Amino acid sequence: MTELRKRMTDDLRLRNYSDRTILTYTNTVADFARHFHKSPDKMGAEEIRQYQLYLLDESKLAWSTFQQRTAALKFFYTRTLKQNWFVQEVAKPKVRRPLPTVLSREEVTALLDATPNLKHRTLLATPYATGLRCAEAQQLRVTPSPGRPGKISHRIVGLALITDFHDTPRSRRMLAQAEHTEWSKRFRRLSRNPIWHRTRRPRQRLSERGCG
Repeated sequence: MTELRKRMTDDLRLRNYSDRTILTYTNTVADFARHFHKSPDKMGAEEIRQYQLYLLDESKLAWSTFQQRTAALKFFYTRTLKQNWFVQEVAKPKVRRPLPTVLSREEVTALLDATPNLKHRTLLATPYATGLRCAEAQQLRVTPSPGRPGKISHRIVGLALITDFHDTPRSRRMLAQAEHTEWSKRFRRLSRNPIWHRTRRPRQRLSERGCG
């Protein structure tokens, strides 16, 4: 092991990088040196640029692998060699973020139909009906508002959501409890805590499996 490779390995270990990442980073710098038949500490931004073009045009690396190779060189020059020119002179790969998948009306209907539980169906239907982002939906809270005969009304962040309960023994007990105790402890707990963080994503995944 050369002195530079040992020094870079130690720098990575001190920053708690995984063994696999350490191997990948050190192998990248070694491949960079072999490509030009020169020690990496004797090369600069122009050689890195040519190496990046080689990786894209000739090696045909996947974009994620190309980003990883560039990150390895950046670590070597900025952390191990303490060179400040890397950030200003070396091209930084742009992260390509995929556009989110937008479900059609039929797909949304199939998703909701695959959720027979009323509570879970409400959790899924609310963001689709209101156009809330996922992060916004996770912050929704339930607070009670005066109900109507045969129905229980919840107000969710300014949105009036009327939840119908069918005439069953369980629904009658819930309505009686809400009427005589000014809402149960369960609804008071929900009014203090977001209702989406632990429930929405798992239920949505299960519904997506159910609707094929």
